[in-house]
Amino acid sequence: MPGESFRFELRSVVESGPGSRRRAAGWLGGLGARRPLLVTDRGVRAAGASAAVEEALSQAGADVRIAGRIEDVPQDARTGAIEGIVAAYRAAGADAIVAVGGGSVIDAAKVARWALGRGVQVLDEALPGNRGERSPKAGALGLPLIALPTTAGTGAEVSPIAVVLNERLGIKVNLLSPYIAADVAILDAELTLGLPAEVTAYTGFDALTHAVEAVCSPRASGLSDAYALAALRTIARDLPRVVADGQDVAARGRMLVASLMAITAFGQALDAIPVHNLAHAIGGRFGLPHGLCNAVLLPAVVAALPDFYQGRAGELLDALGAPVVDGPGGPDALAGHLRQLRQALGLPGDFGRHALPAMAPGELCALVAGDPSGVAYTLAAETVERVAQEVWGAG
Repeated sequence: MPGESFRFELRSVVESGPGSRRRAAGWLGGLGARRPLLVTDRGVRAAGASAAVEEALSQAGADVRIAGRIEDVPQDARTGAIEGIVAAYRAAGADAIVAVGGGSVIDAAKVARWALGRGVQVLDEALPGNRGERSPKAGALGLPLIALPTTAGTGAEVSPIAVVLNERLGIKVNLLSPYIAADVAILDAELTLGLPAEVTAYTGFDALTHAVEAVCSPRASGLSDAYALAALRTIARDLPRVVADGQDVAARGRMLVASLMAITAFGQALDAIPVHNLAHAIGGRFGLPHGLCNAVLLPAVVAALPDFYQGRAGELLDALGAPVVDGPGGPDALAGHLRQLRQALGLPGDFGRHALPAMAPGELCALVAGDPSGVAYTLAAETVERVAQEVWGAG
């Protein structure tokens, strides 16, 4: 059950609603910025979302001018790509960052902001593993960041966590600081309308996984539960809607809010995250989309760790709109419901279509044990092997 002693810190202003991207210029001016660097990726650019943001900024008149653009952030927020953002920011004489995209784009912008503010030169060296800062010791970073998500999954825009692929070590590490979250998060559902159904589904499952892991965290609190359970109710209702009808702006907007709530709960209750431990390890090694990893892994992990999920499985089932099963049968019921939801959304139950190479049990266990997301909770070798048997698929 949630503990009575906790800390809860939020630093982002949230603007929400269709067309809310038009408020970005006013926020930049209010934050003392006039020359933002625009950070996005090729998919977002092709879908027209970054152009829509640029148009909104240009309508502000002479006050705001794009200083430069980074339009090729890769699927993972990689250290080399982030250093490229830092170099472009300096070369352009920019005074703010505007990030338009999914979790990788926004996390890359957040880490670039941190590197600029802290004077970091080589990210592979600065982030050899997890690195954390806390208030009041952590200080402001000195340059504004406005984030406009184009997916409803990571909630990266308000998260004090950024996931970075250390390219030298080949592992995903976590940067934690309250000051990397965007100063302003703009949730404009119109920017998500071009998202394909499958990407909509697995990014939504990412948000669902954040909420589940927040509820089951040993550091859960009444506040984190409020965010996480509300997020689960919204996801259960609206994720099938937006997968079936990608033009449902109202449901898309509610999913953006649910994603934000889920990551807020996850970040504030951060402790044992067995699903993310596996997702980061496997996804980082084989270059798989993070949301897809979570969608494949979540039901298998719940089934493989019944003791971990039993205490709160009934609450999770209730929030997801499923029949409540308490006690020893709760985790199996929860895993079964999650599998049904995944199937209804058209998502795979394993990694078979990605043809992952076979890994010896010892090699896989070492990969998972070496992932920084497992520092608070060690997955037993037999658990890792049981999950792998369900999700690996034919190699």
